[in-house]
Amino acid sequence: DEAVTVLGFSNIFSLYDYLEKRNDFVDAIFLDIELNDLSGSNGICVAEKIQKEFSDIKIVFCTGYLKYAESIFKVNPVYCIYKPVTDDRLVMVLEKLVDEIEKQRKQFIIVRSGKEIYRIMSDDIIYAEIEGEHVNIHTNDDCICARESLDHMEEMLGSNFVRCHKSYLVNMKKMKKFEATKFVLTDGTEIAVSRRYKSNTKKAIINMFE
Repeated sequence: DEAVTVLGFSNIFSLYDYLEKRNDFVDAIFLDIELNDLSGSNGICVAEKIQKEFSDIKIVFCTGYLKYAESIFKVNPVYCIYKPVTDDRLVMVLEKLVDEIEKQRKQFIIVRSGKEIYRIMSDDIIYAEIEGEHVNIHTNDDCICARESLDHMEEMLGSNFVRCHKSYLVNMKKMKKFEATKFVLTDGTEIAVSRRYKSNTKKAIINMFE
C-alpha cells in the first residue's frame, strides 16, 4: 500500500500558498462550503479557482446545508458529504475517491528529470528507450531524460505499451505498421523487435483488436 499524507489548513490563503509551492502532486481536497475565515469566500468559489489552475485535483465538499445541492455541481466534485459525517459514509467516499484517482493515474505518469518533475500524458508518449542508467521518453513534442527504469515504466503505462526489446517500450497507438522484426511508428522511427520479445509483441498486437 502507498503511504498517504493528509494536511489540514485553517484558511484558504494557506491552502493556495501550499498549492503554488507544492513539491509533489495533490490528489484531492476536502472543502467545507461555508468557510469561517477572512476571505469572504465560500468553498464552491475556492474549488472553481483551484480547478482552473489544477484541473487534476479531485474535490470533495462537506456541508450541513441542502441549499447548496445545485450549486456544487458547477465544479463537478467527486462527492458531497452532508454533516454530520458518519464513519460508513466517509469510508464510502474515500473508496470512490481512490477509484477516481487510480483511473486518472492510468492516463499519465509522473517522472523526475534532474531537479524537475514531469507529468506526461500516456497518449503523448511515442516510445521510451534505455540510455545508460536513464530512460529517454519520446513524446509528440519533446524528449525527456528521466531517472526511471523501463520495467517500472512498463508497469505504469499498461496494456497499450509493449516491451518489444530489452531497451525499448513502444506505444502501440503510435504504430504505423508492424513488420516481422520491427515497428514503424507514426513519427517515422523504426524500433527493432528482438527475438526474445517477438512472441510477447505479437500477442500484444493481437489483443489490441480483440
